Amino acid sequence: MLVGEVVLVTGGGRGIGRIIAEALAAEGAAVAVLARSAAEIESVASDIENRGGTALPVVCDVTEPTRVADAIDAVNRRLGPLTLAVNNAGTCRAVGPLVEVDPNLWWREVETHVRGAALVSHFALRSMIQRHRGRIVNIYGNLGDRAGRYSSAYAVARPHCSGSPNRRPSSATMPGSPCSRCTPASSTPR
Repeated sequence: MLVGEVVLVTGGGRGIGRIIAEALAAEGAAVAVLARSAAEIESVASDIENRGGTALPVVCDVTEPTRVADAIDAVNRRLGPLTLAVNNAGTCRAVGPLVEVDPNLWWREVETHVRGAALVSHFALRSMIQRHRGRIVNIYGNLGDRAGRYSSAYAVARPHCSGSPNRRPSSATMPGSPCSRCTPASSTPR
């Protein structure tokens, strides 16, 4: 059971993020659901609360430092001290031969995966280090391992996320607070 735990799930409005948010809430955690789409995260939070859980929808673009800092502050104020951050936000829309893919879309995908995970980890670690308690989990789809020839942005970005908190400088680590990589199965319900 996760009663007393406060969890933040990025990209929590649909797909794997939604499944993670709902599963953690079902185990008793209070869950902050972050994404850019208000309608999606409000739906997830409502479903969690209808099942007796505690949820907080927070609209946030994880590539914007101020928005991430504000989101984590809101979680700490409204749900309690953050104990788990799940970096799940990401896309795989820049698909096709590199010469045909919009370079701005390609970069936005890399930025969401890499910068988003780094910013969430950065701001989450601040409060976790102060309390000597917390964990960060990076969700890493196996498409990055397969390096699909038409998904170069994803293949470039996701390996950088797979262990980024583990590679942080030792000055940012704390005893008893491991960071993990999770690779979900290639197909998920919903």
